[in-house]
Amino acid sequence: MPKERSTKRGLSMNASASIRNEARASNQNAAADTISGGTFESRSASLGLEYRTNPRSYVNLDARVDGSIGDNEGSIDDYRRVNADVTFRDGTKTKLFFWSGSYDAERTFGDESNGTTTSQYFQSVFGLQTQPLRPLVRFYYEDYDDTDATTSNDGASIGPGLRYYLSYRTWAEVAYNFALNNDEDDYWSARVNWQPSRKTRLTASYEKRIFGDSYGLSYSHQSHRTRTTVRYTETVSSFDDEFVFNGEINQRLTVDRRLTWETRLQQRRSEWQLTLTGSDLEPVTKTLLSVETKRYGAGIGVSHQLSSLVEGSAKVNFDRYEFSSPLFTTQQDDYYKAEVNLSKRFNDSATGTAGLRYLTRVAGSSSREFDEFRFQLNGRIEF
Repeated sequence: MPKERSTKRGLSMNASASIRNEARASNQNAAADTISGGTFESRSASLGLEYRTNPRSYVNLDARVDGSIGDNEGSIDDYRRVNADVTFRDGTKTKLFFWSGSYDAERTFGDESNGTTTSQYFQSVFGLQTQPLRPLVRFYYEDYDDTDATTSNDGASIGPGLRYYLSYRTWAEVAYNFALNNDEDDYWSARVNWQPSRKTRLTASYEKRIFGDSYGLSYSHQSHRTRTTVRYTETVSSFDDEFVFNGEINQRLTVDRRLTWETRLQQRRSEWQLTLTGSDLEPVTKTLLSVETKRYGAGIGVSHQLSSLVEGSAKVNFDRYEFSSPLFTTQQDDYYKAEVNLSKRFNDSATGTAGLRYLTRVAGSSSREFDEFRFQLNGRIEF
């Protein structure tokens, strides 16, 4: 998962710890919690160091290293993980050349019954700061190993390209990439950055990766009262603990495709939020044991400040999960949830919330369907 980065320059340290209850089997009940049961306790802790340079110098660098441990209840796999990531680009003092790139490496150690997974991803662009046409060289490399000794995938390419600037913040880029592996083909790649103002930006990309064609999209627009963000990403992982299937964490090579749309409307005392999501977790190498997980969701919510200390909120959500495998027919589960809450702030550190929640599950088998009506009361104290 993306880590929160520091905004401070120089060296900084961060630490975190959490105890959560996660669904033991998303295919049996993706909405499981401590009350309904079907969960496992997941305890994690992490420690990291981060270093940032002054972006107004010759190099804009942000480097980070993290170590984390995960201790899960019961038969769910424990893990130890080390991650390092670096992003860099030219600073404002650089006038002749431009460059940008990122490197991310991760190594996860499973428990005694599981092996080690590793991943590396590096991409960079280097070119001349000429106007309006900038020549450049693009390089890319990635390598992944999962717990199956025979499943190892890597890809690499290098090639020349051109970037054409229509304005200071708007440009289009095309490059021809020579594959460095004998079993891969050369290919064209393209990127677009459109930013007509500081409040509107669109970026799009196309390239080839180990799983085939790869696309990226990011759009954001902000007006006086509304803000809309749209994002589509494709990432590769050899260790994914978001969807636990039948009590097992996925430790095989998968590509995670995600599309999110979020719109917020801010009024004087109210805020509306619309969210649309879609994801597809697909195995890169398919076997009889492979499971593909798709999720689609939609939600709308509103919060209203009733007074300086009291806030009311309501939201409605729909989520659809689809699980498919060569060993069984596609399983489809739909979850409908509606809830209303009333929160009161007693002082700067204490808050209380009371609410009602309704949840129903519609599945292909009546044995997996349920209806649930719940009254919930929560208290929170911050130190």
